[in-house]
Amino acid sequence: MQELKALINTLKSNAAVAAGRGENSILVSIETISNLSDEIESLIQLTEEHSYEQEKYDDYVLENSKKNDQ
Repeated sequence: MQELKALINTLKSNAAVAAGRGENSILVSIETISNLSDEIESLIQLTEEHSYEQEKYDDYVLENSKKNDQ
């Protein structure tokens, strides 16, 4: 979640800098979209890795819980 907040702040900052320079061209938009796409891909990968690790941990806890109940 913090990565997403940082990304949003970066995009806002980049947009402000581009507007200040008068760079409202399509190239700035394309570059921003490209960078955003890369960042979203990274966030998706991190989320998937976290989900996988969480599943492994949940399985471990469940297994130990079953052992303790026996």
